[in-house]
Amino acid sequence: MRHLDSTSPRTQSFVACAAGFALLFALSACKPEQSAPPKAEKATAVTQETAATAPPAEADAPDSAVAPLPPPEPNPPEVAQEEAPVKARFANIQEMQQHSSAAPAIKDPNDPRALRFAECQESMLLLDGVDALSPEDLALLASSEAMCLFLDDYTTLDANTARALAQFPGDRLYLGKLSEVSSDALQELAAWKGQWLYLDGLTALDTDSAQALAAWKGSVLSLNGLRQIDTSLAQSLATWPGYDLSLNALGTLNSASAQALAQWKGTLLHLEGLVAIDAGTAEALASWKEGLQLHLNGLRSLDAACAAAFAKWLGTQLHFRGLSTLDAETATALSPWEGLYLTLDGLSTLDAATAAALATWKGQSLSLNGLRSLDQASVDALRLRQSKYLYVEGLDPTTAAALNLDSQP
Repeated sequence: MRHLDSTSPRTQSFVACAAGFALLFALSACKPEQSAPPKAEKATAVTQETAATAPPAEADAPDSAVAPLPPPEPNPPEVAQEEAPVKARFANIQEMQQHSSAAPAIKDPNDPRALRFAECQESMLLLDGVDALSPEDLALLASSEAMCLFLDDYTTLDANTARALAQFPGDRLYLGKLSEVSSDALQELAAWKGQWLYLDGLTALDTDSAQALAAWKGSVLSLNGLRQIDTSLAQSLATWPGYDLSLNALGTLNSASAQALAQWKGTLLHLEGLVAIDAGTAEALASWKEGLQLHLNGLRSLDAACAAAFAKWLGTQLHFRGLSTLDAETATALSPWEGLYLTLDGLSTLDAATAAALATWKGQSLSLNGLRSLDQASVDALRLRQSKYLYVEGLDPTTAAALNLDSQP
């Protein structure tokens, strides 16, 4: 084999050509492979779809753009405005008395308070038109010699005012339009040493307020605006140590609440707003052992079962002035009652059987002042009555004379 001479010009030219071909081959191998045209079109479509659904990118704001406004600052908290102090209305107790004497209500016989005015025997302060008193005015009340104080335009009562009113030296305090009062205020008012307290403007009373009020040691408490009473409230009121309680706005009374009221140790209970009761409630009220007078003048009907329950009551006075009818069965069920005073002034007439049943009642006084007519059989039955007294002021003189009323002691 013949060897090439590397030093010869021909050999060197051959080597140079071979190196050039090798370099071209190497460069061709390193060049990236071109994508196929269909695949490139697909990729372009996907890229366009993505761009259509993606949210637009926010462009950089130019240097001259206005900066966004800062969020508004929250409003400063409102500062509670203090109520202006009540200005004094009266310089002395004499001015207060003059205001009272000039009140038109005193001379108005149709004013619903006329009877109470009469009971006060002109010894009163009537502050109509006054719905707030200053501390100075309230201090004047402590020097008053009036027996009665009427503040019937007061609608709210705070603890400070109640504390001042508790210094009033009179016996009767009327707050007829008071509709809002706290337990704290009632606790202050409970220190008052008077005997008659009228809070007829209150339509509701919670248990705490009732307990505060029950601490008052007066005699007569009127809550004739109270519309509902539950067992808890009745229990609280039953602890009050007075003797005369009026709840004349109650339209209903269930047996549980009646049973709670029956634990009260007072003697006079007014429930004249009740228009009907069931036997269970009647039995509960009849269990009132300390009671003497039960006023149910709002009842419009009374059945034999209720009458039988009341016949077991140990009290002395039963008042049913609202009954306009009474059948013989109910009268017979009521007749065994051993009390002293039975009032049925709402009856305008009686049939013979009912008259005969009532005639068997052996109490002290039977009041039938609403009677306007009686047939002869009823007259004959009542003539044989066993009660000591019979009152029939509505009958004509002739019929009344036939009842032999002159024989009454």
